[in-house]
Amino acid sequence: MSLLQQTPHDFRAVRVSVDNYIIEFYATEIARAEAVSPDYARLWQVLGDTYLAGGKRLRPYMVVLAFHACGGGRVEGDVLAAAAALELLHCSMLIHDDIIDRDTVRHGKPNVAGQYRGVYAAHLEPAKRDHLADSAALLGGDLLIMSAHRLIAESNFSAEKRLVALRLMNDAIFNVVGGELLDAESTTKTMSEVDSLAIARYKTAHYSFVTPFIMGASLAGADRDTLAILTQYGDALGVAFQLADDLLGLFGDEEETGKPATSDLREGRRTFIMQKSYELASPAACAELDAIVGTEVTLEQLGRVRTIMRECGAYDATVAEIAAYAAKAEAAVKRARFAPEFEAECLTLIGRATERRA
Repeated sequence: MSLLQQTPHDFRAVRVSVDNYIIEFYATEIARAEAVSPDYARLWQVLGDTYLAGGKRLRPYMVVLAFHACGGGRVEGDVLAAAAALELLHCSMLIHDDIIDRDTVRHGKPNVAGQYRGVYAAHLEPAKRDHLADSAALLGGDLLIMSAHRLIAESNFSAEKRLVALRLMNDAIFNVVGGELLDAESTTKTMSEVDSLAIARYKTAHYSFVTPFIMGASLAGADRDTLAILTQYGDALGVAFQLADDLLGLFGDEEETGKPATSDLREGRRTFIMQKSYELASPAACAELDAIVGTEVTLEQLGRVRTIMRECGAYDATVAEIAAYAAKAEAAVKRARFAPEFEAECLTLIGRATERRA
């Protein structure tokens, strides 16, 4: 009996089961790709290595949690297929996001583009190396989107439920691409022209929280009222998560976050905490921020930004906003009237997703 069958809503058990499922998936795809070319197999191997480098596996956990909370029973292989599909979708979004952000590190190790820079470094000049590395990463992300759809399409759920799950996946991609575009284009706009909460909602909350809960619940046959409550829960939790992630990205230890703390500043991201900083800081402090944001930020400049954010109250305002959205998520969970053990898991998840600040 697997861990998932023993404790279907236990976070660690779900992580083990999903990891085993996806490791087996990668082994199969690497073998398939080897028949095409060793170079193609290498791409799949890099994708698999990047997956194993880290990650919390929150999304598959939410699929399984919602599935069982809504009476889905123990259709283990099929719910794992849906859970793994959303994790592959998440991996694809991270790969593409790193290309957009020009990052070559994820989970403290070279990401797909970073690994391919190493592959090409010995025989290509830097511009060509970087272009081909980003191209390989882009193609890898595309492969994972394709694979996510395939896992659901080949599951043993009814045709009607498979169609619902595939539509949810497509909705998730539609929303996250819109959020990514808004986020990228926000750097060309003034702080006051950008709705950072809308970006958080479309870039993160929908595909990372609403979709996993709704997919798990829908596959279990949940009614409309339950789906509506889970949508509210996922939306509030997702916004809280993104705000906490932005906070951790600036103030956290790079060894913990696995990404440079200067990344958002370098790219000029219009995050909630950045907007609050411009709203609350003095004109002189805003001028300092103007001179730093969008440049190759030094550690000294990062320290100064952190000081400004704390002194002007932007840090505390962001913490308060996270708490407000967490409270909305908690209220939604209590309206769902799940069995006590599932309600407790949903409440624990709020803490796991939001208690991330430095």
